[in-house]
Amino acid sequence: PSSQPPSQPPGRRPISIWQPREVDGEWTFVRPAVSQLGDGYCQRREIAERKTARRICLVGESVALGFLYAPHLTPALVLEQQLNALAGAGSHEVVDLSKSSESLFPLTETVESALQLEPDAFVIFVGNNWNFQESDTSPYIPVPAFRARFARALRQGGVAAARALGGQILQDKAAHAMRLLAKAAAARSIPVVVMVPEVNLADWETRQPVLWRSGDGAARWHALYERAVSCLARAEYEAALELASQMLALDEGTGPSGFRIQATAYRGLGRLEDAARAARAEVDSDVMATMCYLHCPQATTAVQESLRQAGREHGFTVVDLPSVFAAHSGDSLPGRRYFVDYCHLTAEGMTVAMAPVTAALLRGAVGAGGAGPTWETVLASTPPPPLAPEVDAVAKLGAAIHSAHRLQALTIKGELLEHWCAQALAASPGIAEAMFELVELRCSPGPALLCRALEQL
Repeated sequence: PSSQPPSQPPGRRPISIWQPREVDGEWTFVRPAVSQLGDGYCQRREIAERKTARRICLVGESVALGFLYAPHLTPALVLEQQLNALAGAGSHEVVDLSKSSESLFPLTETVESALQLEPDAFVIFVGNNWNFQESDTSPYIPVPAFRARFARALRQGGVAAARALGGQILQDKAAHAMRLLAKAAAARSIPVVVMVPEVNLADWETRQPVLWRSGDGAARWHALYERAVSCLARAEYEAALELASQMLALDEGTGPSGFRIQATAYRGLGRLEDAARAARAEVDSDVMATMCYLHCPQATTAVQESLRQAGREHGFTVVDLPSVFAAHSGDSLPGRRYFVDYCHLTAEGMTVAMAPVTAALLRGAVGAGGAGPTWETVLASTPPPPLAPEVDAVAKLGAAIHSAHRLQALTIKGELLEHWCAQALAASPGIAEAMFELVELRCSPGPALLCRALEQL
């Protein structure tokens, strides 16, 4: 017979992928080995029994996991560094339980099982994945009953009805998940910090073609789009706004492109608040991808408000990143300063995002109450997180590659790829060798797996 699995401590159960084990008379949680391609979880090997430090559990999606910078730099590492810099070395431990593409109800199960770690607080950082992952309204879902429900809505009221159905399902699921989370935390009187995510409004263009229009509607929409882009190139912003209005009248606001033209034109006119509203409308309209299911995770206005509502309803402390980024930059259109793509954070973005969480935990907003630092004080009082130039360069080259895969080379501005390549070279010029190997790989006439450059990369 095969060897028996290690014994599990009585009453213990797994926390996400971390399995309970008894080691030298004490319980610990151990994760499987990480494959060469990763597995979408924090790479921490073991979570031991709690000792003296205050323990914070961070639960979330790929933004919380630190996508493109992980495992070298993550929000959990930044939060722990800020807390210990202000409260004393070793005073706090942050346990990262985030998972790329995390879903709502596995997340609530992780929170419930994480009670075994005796946390002093939970930090919840979710919302960007919800629109395309939680609404259950898509022709791509492999559940016949869900596809039939989608088809009925589409038949009865077109795309607007299908989107309304998805929005209601999402709202109900999110509210239920927040109730479960609140119940689990309240069972041990553990406070919760909920982070309202922000997205890249300035730089990221969502590329989706117009949905089917009767007669020559689709052809007219594409002609308007071509003219509007030409007007933007010539800085004819008022003309571009008029053409965008005609596009939105044709597609009934079901596509993001008209809103992106508006955002770009308003920004060119210096009307930044109007630009921000148009950019948020772009994000809100992109809840049903029409081109090869190429959808970018971004928290919509409805998702952001549902998280704020959860805070009001359940007494969670709410960290509102849209307000924080706007106050920090003085700009209502956050962009590449804080984001490497549509929603994932730069090193500065992680630092700014976690400062209000640190402030809330230290001033007792999630505990007994009392005075403490503001997030501005946290930023001014703590050094930036250590980041090796090579790590920074690889993340920025990754941002260029990821942007290319999401068609940003074909956007209205079309310069994000050049920007991130230049930033990668500035961070560490040695990244140039990897860039040349990438070009060789992409230009290879044979299969990529047989290319020398792939082995080097």
